[in-house]
Amino acid sequence: MNVCDTLNARLKTQGAEDGISVPTIPPGGTASVHLRLSIASPSVSQKIRGSLTYFVQEGENSSSEKLDFKLAIPTTTFLSPATIGKEAYGILLSGDEIDMTASASCSSPLTFKKTVQRITQRARFSVVEEVASAASLYATTQTGEPIAILVKKTTDGLQIDGKAADQQLISSLVDDLRELCSRK
Repeated sequence: MNVCDTLNARLKTQGAEDGISVPTIPPGGTASVHLRLSIASPSVSQKIRGSLTYFVQEGENSSSEKLDFKLAIPTTTFLSPATIGKEAYGILLSGDEIDMTASASCSSPLTFKKTVQRITQRARFSVVEEVASAASLYATTQTGEPIAILVKKTTDGLQIDGKAADQQLISSLVDDLRELCSRK
């Protein structure tokens, strides 16, 4: 198996060997391969590309096959769930600690409540406050930087507004949330 390094993500290998060794798998069997990656910037979504070359043996004949793959690692992977009270959340939003913003609109095949549940379960946000058509969400980066998100139901779908201290981070997060909310 080979994995292509990017500017922000590199495969951490045990030695200097080229590629990753995958064990022999008997017919009908399965195997797991763990990839250890070094991520330079968790404020950008990662798309890792690779290929798996394998051999198929039928009797005395064998042939090689190649399977290309992409591994998407969204920015939300690097968030830590955190809680905050409504008053502290309001102070955070009105202060200058998180002054960078990003917004996106999308449609969602889910109800608003199910969309908020999806965000909290898959993107590691906690709900600060939720009403019928809006939800205030909160998380922190692994280094403790706060992130505030407002998800609103609109006549056309959803509006996602975010605030953080890092423009690249909040832009990437809002884009990842837009993609997450748009999926079936």
